Amino acid sequence: MAGQITATSTTDDKAAVQAALDATQQTQAQVEADLQAEGASQTPAGETPPGDGVTITPKAKTETPTEGEPPAGETPPVAARATEGDDEDAEEDYEPPAKPPSRKERIERLKHQRWQLRQENERLQRQLAALNQPAKTDEPVAPKFSKPKPKLDQFETIEKWTEALSDWTEQKVQFDLDQRDLAVRSRIEADSRSHAESELMSRHLARVNEFKKTHPDFDAVTQEAIEQGTHEKLTPPMNVHILHSEMGPQLMLHFARHPEDAERIAALPLGPAMVAMGRLEAKLESTGTPAAPTAPAVRPTPKPAPKPIKPISNSATATTQKHPDEMTQAEYKEFRRRGGGKAPLSA
Repeated sequence: MAGQITATSTTDDKAAVQAALDATQQTQAQVEADLQAEGASQTPAGETPPGDGVTITPKAKTETPTEGEPPAGETPPVAARATEGDDEDAEEDYEPPAKPPSRKERIERLKHQRWQLRQENERLQRQLAALNQPAKTDEPVAPKFSKPKPKLDQFETIEKWTEALSDWTEQKVQFDLDQRDLAVRSRIEADSRSHAESELMSRHLARVNEFKKTHPDFDAVTQEAIEQGTHEKLTPPMNVHILHSEMGPQLMLHFARHPEDAERIAALPLGPAMVAMGRLEAKLESTGTPAAPTAPAVRPTPKPAPKPIKPISNSATATTQKHPDEMTQAEYKEFRRRGGGKAPLSA
């Protein structure tokens, strides 16, 4: 016979609900097997709950007087009346043997238990589905203007009420404007953080891709470390440091090969941990593991200045421009040959 039904409260965790669901399904399978053994036909899942077993109505017993007992309606002798109290006490202590249930009773009880198990199974499945749903984050509720609006019956004159109402309206308008500005600033800050995080990740991935060109085993080593759970040893500050560092890919590869260093640094307080990360960077750089090279900034090549334009002049003019006293002998002979220094012909 199948066991009892285990009820699970709605405050249990997912593992407890799943265990209760498994136990309920096993018990339900056993009940189905017992029903098949009794020769009962299968009943659809939407069956109505049967009665809790068959009510046994004992048949009226026909009392046959035994030897020594007077017939019904006759007065027992004196000796029998003397022991009447003892006989009643004996009958109260006597428990007749339990009558084994009939086949029909067993089938009805099994059907009732199957119905209960199906109800419990459906309830546990709904509870497990609710636990699997992601928790809803409560959105922050915007503050409301809490100052009550002035009423006319609170003031002695209409002028005072009008003045108070005007002040209240001005304060409410200013409050609404402040809340709108605050919402706009919050949205801008959220967008800025998202953009900054996106740029940070893009720069980190660019360094990783550049580093993998000289370390082709980077993907294999880091993937094996992830499968072994090494990345779970890194604290959030360590991950942030890796994203910002120019030596980020080197740190990732080092921690993948030496998980004991990751565990050691993660156990330190925040300040000493960041110091240890800096020392590790310096060590990796000094041992020949340079940071991933970044693309140098392209500077425009300056064009050479154009050569100055030389004025066109003939040698004769250049020679005549020189004073005869400063000329050499050859220059002076050439100067005379070209007619320099000769007096013009008179008319």
